[in-house]
Amino acid sequence: MRKFYSFLGALLVATGLFAQSNYTCTFSANVPMDSVQVKNTVSGEAKMLYYPDNEITLQKVEKQNVSVATVGNSAFLQQTANNTVAVNVETASLLNLTLYSANGTVVARYANNVNAGQYSFQVGASAGVYVLVASANGQTASLKLSLQENAQAGIFEVATAESVAFLKSADDVITFNEGETFEFTGYYKKQTDVKTSAITQNTTIEFEFEVNKIIENGAIKAVFSISETNKVYFSQGNLQYQASTGTWRFAEQQYDFVGEANKKISQTYDGWIDLFGWGTSGWNSGAKAYQPYSIYSIDSYYYPGGANNNNLTGDYANADWGIYNAISNGGNESGMWRTLTNDEWMYIVSGRIDAASKLGPATVNDVVGLVLLPDNWVLPNEITFYSGFANAAGYRTNKYSASEWAIMEQNGAVFLPACGYRYITDEPKDTVYGYYWSSIAIDENFAYSFRLSCCGIGISDTRMHRYEGCSVRLVQDVE
Repeated sequence: MRKFYSFLGALLVATGLFAQSNYTCTFSANVPMDSVQVKNTVSGEAKMLYYPDNEITLQKVEKQNVSVATVGNSAFLQQTANNTVAVNVETASLLNLTLYSANGTVVARYANNVNAGQYSFQVGASAGVYVLVASANGQTASLKLSLQENAQAGIFEVATAESVAFLKSADDVITFNEGETFEFTGYYKKQTDVKTSAITQNTTIEFEFEVNKIIENGAIKAVFSISETNKVYFSQGNLQYQASTGTWRFAEQQYDFVGEANKKISQTYDGWIDLFGWGTSGWNSGAKAYQPYSIYSIDSYYYPGGANNNNLTGDYANADWGIYNAISNGGNESGMWRTLTNDEWMYIVSGRIDAASKLGPATVNDVVGLVLLPDNWVLPNEITFYSGFANAAGYRTNKYSASEWAIMEQNGAVFLPACGYRYITDEPKDTVYGYYWSSIAIDENFAYSFRLSCCGIGISDTRMHRYEGCSVRLVQDVE
């Protein structure tokens, strides 16, 4: 595996001799920062400090004509528009492009022999702050990028995990004269907090960021591949229903679920339920059990159109909860959502690129379940994630507080709580497991459900009686 330390170490070149008094500025924030830009408000000189460093040395100028450090070569590498960059290659050469997240992890790379000319690239990854490093013709340059939501990766290939140390505080020096002030811009993803301050020795600059969910009309705007060509967004939480008002909604938090109250279902029950018999969207397809509060214990009562081989698709798509119903906090229009097929569930967990590294059991706000990570995942600063399952005792699981999960969620992580299942009118069973309906029937008694275990066993598709109450997690197709 290639390493990139050699040319990164040469990005900063500081020249000039001068007497100096060193001042140290440290940074703090209530969320991990991607980077901090330090700008002299008089001279306009600015430097960017990348995570994990949290301090920078400021040099007070005693002599003039100081030559300061520069990063890269703007004629060689430049940003042209939005997420597009241009590289000018002078002669035929090997062109290397490497995209790093702000914490130094390789996200994507491109390498190819090219002729002389200008080349444009669409740079893509999850929204956030990145550094692009380019090398060709013996030149190396870097460029800081703030990528937009859902940027496509273009011809870049997704990289395996690899990291470097970016510009260290000991090398990243900015100069100032007595009485000059500085503007400090702290970055967390695309959010910024700006502070202006004069500098004294051992100055501390504190930043405040509000971590906002990337949710729009109930959809978590992070992409998950469900086949080689199709992708979806997950809903912000499991589907819930209130019979007394006929209201459908998504759980307010991904770790919210109803639990034992699911046994108190009736047409007049004024609480919320979130475990449903298969195909119980409320659409009268000819099945005897089609209401979300139906609790008949006979599988054949749950046949859409009266036939056991009808799925929740095609002529019977309205039996799908997300297609037939308007979700009050999910756009409030019918037809906006749907249920995954069993093949799509299994593609997410085993078919997409690096699928095994993008899932793991977890406890979130004291609720057990499964974490799924989006296609273009970047681990947030100061957050850990252990992927995969193990049958042996002592396997590592993930544990997140509500505030830590907010950071994971901001980066597109999905959590499926283990809500067990409802057997007719009994309380939920097996709450170290989760059962999530698919839209596909199997035979006269069963339909497919996506089964997750939170005790180290793993995940699979499984057969569930149609009358057993399972969780529903809806998705939106990415256009």
